[in-house]
Amino acid sequence: MKTTFLQIAILNFFWVLWPLSFIIRRSKNIWVFGSYKNTYADNSKYLFEFVCKNEPTIRAIWITGDQTVVTQLKTLGYEAYWRYSLKGIFISLRASTFIFNSYISDVIMWTSRSALKINLWHGIPMKKIEHDIDSGPLQKIYNPRGIVQNIMARLKAPYVYDKSINVLATSEEVRGLFSKAFRIKKSQTFIAGYPRLEPFWDNKLIKPESWESFNQVLIYMPTFRDNSTNFLQSAFPYPEKLNDLCKSLNLLLAFKLHPNTAQKELNPFKGLSNIQLIDNNQDVYPLLKFTSGLITDYSSIYNDYSALHKPILFYSPDLEEYNKNSRGTYFDYKEITFEKSIESYTDFERALSDIHKYGVDGKLIADRFWTGDIKNGSQEVFNIIQEKLN
Repeated sequence: MKTTFLQIAILNFFWVLWPLSFIIRRSKNIWVFGSYKNTYADNSKYLFEFVCKNEPTIRAIWITGDQTVVTQLKTLGYEAYWRYSLKGIFISLRASTFIFNSYISDVIMWTSRSALKINLWHGIPMKKIEHDIDSGPLQKIYNPRGIVQNIMARLKAPYVYDKSINVLATSEEVRGLFSKAFRIKKSQTFIAGYPRLEPFWDNKLIKPESWESFNQVLIYMPTFRDNSTNFLQSAFPYPEKLNDLCKSLNLLLAFKLHPNTAQKELNPFKGLSNIQLIDNNQDVYPLLKFTSGLITDYSSIYNDYSALHKPILFYSPDLEEYNKNSRGTYFDYKEITFEKSIESYTDFERALSDIHKYGVDGKLIADRFWTGDIKNGSQEVFNIIQEKLN
């Protein structure tokens, strides 16, 4: 997406708030939360709800650029403000702690100076992230070359270059990866479980009634492609034939695309009896515990899902193209998939009939990447934040 000079001007106008971040006294008991693309989602959502429910001494407030989200949260009894309202700006100037999923801009950057910044991030990556991206369209932002690119990168995305952050990791291996990718000290990372995984062990959740009649429910969650469009068309060239196969197996195949992927890519699959389309921005974590297995490619969702110790099928029909034209990966794909990845649609159809045979046991992945308290991530993260504040 192109950034206009007007957008850059508006973005940088708010730098006038930056000096106020030094002057106004912050309250240790005010914490502000936000999420990417102004959504109410991900790790910060679950930590926010945990704090609201269990920690009455903390005034937890959600900050967003979407008025609909503000209204929604206020209806639920939470405190929330529009990012650019006087109240939102003042509260964020007073807050001791900013908690977010991607960048400080999930809340508001220009009021964050001297605050404790906690980046919960949004997944243990397979594909390269942040300053490790040295190819593809994102290279100009994360690894700019030359004076002009460097200036433009800092004007378009100043939040990328804020290094006064603390980043949640899930193991020592991930700590090392994040410290390099974010260009921060390893001491600025900390190990804990992900708050967003807690629905996996929530016994109050109810399986969707529409899923009850199927022998299995598999969910397909691919990553976002930096370059490619309509990758689903090549991955699943015959939607009706796929639906017939699912019928014969009494299997429901749910599609949930990355939030950055256009929802219209699912149009060929609309109206099919055994294929369910889940909105890109829906919180899918309360549903995952009721699925029989995951189908993915290079998405970090495989790490989260591995905590369920259920099978994961790696379907990557564009592996060669992805390695050549995209940002690259941290791990050897054959190694991370235990040499069980599938690249052809014919093999995919075969694997659909027995995901336990053709997929990877999630426990094998979980044992490598999860060393924090996987079932109590919110409590663990809360305790760490309190320690940092004290």
